[in-house]
Amino acid sequence: MWHTSTGDRTLTGAEATLIADACVQMIDALEWALHDEEGLIAVDTGVALYDEQSLCQRIGLLNEVCRGLFSSRNPMPILTAELEATVMSIFETIKTNVQLEIDAEDCYGEACCESRSLVFAAFTEANASSKPSDLEGLNEFNEIPSPWCDEMELWELGIESLADQNLVGPRF
Repeated sequence: MWHTSTGDRTLTGAEATLIADACVQMIDALEWALHDEEGLIAVDTGVALYDEQSLCQRIGLLNEVCRGLFSSRNPMPILTAELEATVMSIFETIKTNVQLEIDAEDCYGEACCESRSLVFAAFTEANASSKPSDLEGLNEFNEIPSPWCDEMELWELGIESLADQNLVGPRF
Protein backbone atom coordinates (compact mmCIF):
# COMPACT_ATOMS: atom_id res chain seq x y z
CA MET A 1 0.00 0.00 0.00
CA TRP A 2 1.21 3.50 -0.82
CA HIS A 3 0.04 6.91 0.35
CA THR A 4 -0.86 9.13 -2.60
CA SER A 5 -2.41 12.53 -3.11
CA THR A 6 -5.71 10.73 -3.77
CA GLY A 7 -5.57 8.36 -0.79
CA ASP A 8 -3.91 5.07 0.11
CA ARG A 9 -3.75 2.55 -2.71
CA THR A 10 -2.01 -0.36 -4.36
CA LEU A 11 -1.32 -0.22 -8.09
CA THR A 12 -3.07 -2.69 -10.38
CA GLY A 13 -3.71 -3.14 -14.08
CA ALA A 14 -2.05 -0.95 -16.68
CA GLU A 15 -0.62 1.46 -14.10
CA ALA A 16 1.13 -1.40 -12.33
CA THR A 17 2.47 -2.70 -15.64
CA LEU A 18 3.86 0.73 -16.61
CA ILE A 19 5.55 1.31 -13.25
CA ALA A 20 6.86 -2.26 -12.96
CA ASP A 21 8.37 -2.05 -16.46
CA ALA A 22 10.21 1.17 -15.59
CA CYS A 23 11.40 -0.23 -12.24
CA VAL A 24 12.76 -3.40 -13.85
CA GLN A 25 14.65 -1.31 -16.39
CA MET A 26 16.05 0.91 -13.64
CA ILE A 27 17.16 -2.01 -11.45
CA ASP A 28 18.72 -3.79 -14.44
CA ALA A 29 20.69 -0.66 -15.34
CA LEU A 30 21.82 -0.18 -11.73
CA GLU A 31 22.96 -3.80 -11.49
CA TRP A 32 24.92 -3.44 -14.73
CA ALA A 33 26.43 -0.20 -13.44
CA LEU A 34 27.64 -2.01 -10.30
CA HIS A 35 29.85 -4.15 -12.53
CA ASP A 36 30.81 -1.40 -14.96
CA GLU A 37 34.42 -0.61 -14.15
CA GLU A 38 34.69 1.93 -16.96
CA GLY A 39 31.69 4.02 -15.91
CA LEU A 40 29.96 3.73 -19.29
CA ILE A 41 26.46 2.93 -18.06
CA ALA A 42 24.32 6.03 -17.39
CA VAL A 43 21.93 5.61 -14.49
CA ASP A 44 21.09 9.19 -13.50
CA THR A 45 17.46 10.23 -13.83
CA GLY A 46 17.66 13.97 -13.30
CA VAL A 47 16.10 13.71 -9.82
CA ALA A 48 18.96 15.00 -7.68
CA LEU A 49 18.05 13.44 -4.33
CA TYR A 50 17.66 10.00 -5.93
CA ASP A 51 20.75 10.34 -8.15
CA GLU A 52 22.90 11.32 -5.12
CA GLN A 53 22.33 7.92 -3.54
CA SER A 54 24.82 5.09 -4.09
CA LEU A 55 23.90 2.45 -6.65
CA CYS A 56 23.04 -0.04 -3.90
CA GLN A 57 20.93 2.55 -2.06
CA ARG A 58 18.98 3.25 -5.27
CA ILE A 59 18.27 -0.47 -5.70
CA GLY A 60 17.08 -0.57 -2.08
CA LEU A 61 14.87 2.49 -2.56
CA LEU A 62 13.31 1.01 -5.71
CA ASN A 63 12.70 -2.24 -3.85
CA GLU A 64 10.96 -0.42 -1.00
CA VAL A 65 8.86 1.66 -3.41
CA CYS A 66 7.84 -1.45 -5.37
CA ARG A 67 6.81 -3.32 -2.22
CA GLY A 68 4.65 -0.36 -1.24
CA LEU A 69 3.12 0.19 -4.66
CA PHE A 70 2.37 -3.41 -5.59
CA SER A 71 1.52 -5.23 -2.35
CA SER A 72 -1.44 -4.48 -0.14
CA ARG A 73 -0.05 -6.95 2.44
CA ASN A 74 3.04 -4.88 3.26
CA PRO A 75 2.70 -2.07 5.77
CA MET A 76 2.66 1.33 4.17
CA PRO A 77 6.14 2.83 4.30
CA ILE A 78 6.64 6.14 6.02
CA LEU A 79 7.08 8.59 3.17
CA THR A 80 10.48 10.22 3.10
CA ALA A 81 12.04 12.66 0.68
CA GLU A 82 14.17 9.80 -0.68
CA LEU A 83 11.14 7.60 -1.38
CA GLU A 84 9.28 10.47 -3.04
CA ALA A 85 12.39 11.20 -5.12
CA THR A 86 12.49 7.54 -6.12
CA VAL A 87 8.88 7.71 -7.32
CA MET A 88 9.69 10.82 -9.33
CA SER A 89 12.76 9.10 -10.80
CA ILE A 90 10.49 6.30 -12.03
CA PHE A 91 8.37 8.84 -13.90
CA GLU A 92 11.48 10.56 -15.26
CA THR A 93 12.60 7.15 -16.57
CA ILE A 94 9.22 6.72 -18.26
CA LYS A 95 9.63 10.16 -19.89
CA THR A 96 13.12 9.19 -21.07
CA ASN A 97 11.81 5.93 -22.54
CA VAL A 98 9.12 7.81 -24.47
CA GLN A 99 11.67 10.35 -25.72
CA LEU A 100 13.97 7.53 -26.90
CA GLU A 101 11.10 5.98 -28.85
CA ILE A 102 10.28 9.30 -30.47
CA ASP A 103 13.94 9.92 -31.32
CA ALA A 104 14.21 6.48 -32.97
CA GLU A 105 11.82 7.66 -35.74
CA ASP A 106 12.58 4.90 -38.24
CA CYS A 107 10.89 1.98 -36.54
CA TYR A 108 7.80 0.03 -37.51
CA GLY A 109 5.23 -2.04 -35.70
CA GLU A 110 4.16 -2.21 -32.07
CA ALA A 111 7.68 -2.44 -30.60
CA CYS A 112 8.56 1.09 -31.67
CA CYS A 113 5.91 2.58 -29.41
CA GLU A 114 5.91 0.13 -26.50
CA SER A 115 6.54 2.75 -23.80
CA ARG A 116 3.96 5.10 -25.29
CA SER A 117 1.45 2.23 -25.41
CA LEU A 118 2.06 1.49 -21.72
CA VAL A 119 1.59 5.17 -20.82
CA PHE A 120 -1.53 5.36 -23.00
CA ALA A 121 -3.07 2.29 -21.33
CA ALA A 122 -2.21 3.47 -17.80
CA PHE A 123 -3.53 6.98 -18.42
CA THR A 124 -6.72 5.71 -20.06
CA GLU A 125 -7.38 3.27 -17.24
CA ALA A 126 -6.56 5.76 -14.47
CA ASN A 127 -8.81 8.43 -15.96
CA ALA A 128 -11.72 6.26 -17.09
CA SER A 129 -14.03 7.88 -14.54
CA SER A 130 -12.58 11.41 -14.76
CA LYS A 131 -14.59 14.33 -16.03
CA PRO A 132 -13.07 16.23 -18.98
CA SER A 133 -12.54 19.29 -16.76
CA ASP A 134 -10.22 17.18 -14.54
CA LEU A 135 -7.88 16.60 -17.48
CA GLU A 136 -7.43 20.15 -18.77
CA GLY A 137 -4.15 20.95 -20.46
CA LEU A 138 -3.44 17.60 -22.10
CA ASN A 139 -4.68 18.50 -25.56
CA GLU A 140 -7.72 19.96 -27.23
CA PHE A 141 -9.56 16.65 -26.79
CA ASN A 142 -8.56 16.29 -23.10
CA GLU A 143 -6.97 12.92 -23.70
CA ILE A 144 -3.54 11.46 -24.03
CA PRO A 145 -2.24 11.18 -27.61
CA SER A 146 -2.25 7.94 -29.55
CA PRO A 147 0.81 5.72 -29.07
CA TRP A 148 2.13 6.82 -32.48
CA CYS A 149 2.14 10.53 -31.58
CA ASP A 150 5.64 12.01 -31.59
CA GLU A 151 4.94 15.25 -29.69
CA MET A 152 6.92 14.88 -26.48
CA GLU A 153 5.21 17.85 -24.84
CA LEU A 154 1.87 16.01 -24.93
CA TRP A 155 3.44 12.87 -23.48
CA GLU A 156 5.09 14.86 -20.69
CA LEU A 157 1.72 16.31 -19.70
CA GLY A 158 0.15 12.85 -19.60
CA ILE A 159 3.02 11.33 -17.60
CA GLU A 160 3.03 14.24 -15.16
CA SER A 161 -0.73 13.87 -14.79
CA LEU A 162 -0.26 10.19 -13.87
CA ALA A 163 2.41 11.11 -11.35
CA ASP A 164 0.31 13.89 -9.80
CA GLN A 165 -2.97 11.98 -9.70
CA ASN A 166 -1.78 8.62 -8.60
CA LEU A 167 1.55 8.46 -6.83
CA VAL A 168 2.98 11.63 -5.41
CA GLY A 169 2.07 12.24 -1.77
CA PRO A 170 1.23 15.64 -0.36
CA ARG A 171 3.65 18.34 -1.47
CA PHE A 172 5.25 20.38 1.27
